[in-house]
Amino acid sequence: DGTGLTLILDDTNGTTEPAFLKPEINISGQIVLECVDAGGGIDICRVNLDGSGFAILVDDTNGGANPTYQNPAINAAGQIAFDCNDASGDFDICGVNFDGSGFIILVDDTNSVVNQFDDGPAINDAGQIVFGCRDATDGYDICGVNFGGGSPITIVNDNNGPTPPDYGDPDI
Repeated sequence: DGTGLTLILDDTNGTTEPAFLKPEINISGQIVLECVDAGGGIDICRVNLDGSGFAILVDDTNGGANPTYQNPAINAAGQIAFDCNDASGDFDICGVNFDGSGFIILVDDTNSVVNQFDDGPAINDAGQIVFGCRDATDGYDICGVNFGGGSPITIVNDNNGPTPPDYGDPDI
């Protein structure tokens, strides 16, 4: 009914981020979102449900020339998984904690395994991450990796070639 509506962030909050996109919230009220900076770069930011604690967790100046960070997902432990596009054009899966510690490239796309879905990766409370992936022979699949990193595993293999089947959103 609209009662209790609270403005958490807007573009006049004194930050350097003029636009906020794709918010995700966990059970603890921790919010992670895309922040588009004045130069058009996409960062990963955080804020608490009451509007406090705004911070840029991963800035698009980290990791080389013009990286892009998109599609964040957060679990109850405050672990955040997201798409990251490095300077070489690879689509990787990265992670960081809600407090800003522990930035890690979870899946490095040197073998062209990550298929950047519109919705990005999903993470459950156990730290298991699923994401769209592909390989040279099978086409488009669903893969998984743990928040600590390691080799991704194929969860769903389409075996049908280059046309992606409709697996839907890989949320877990």
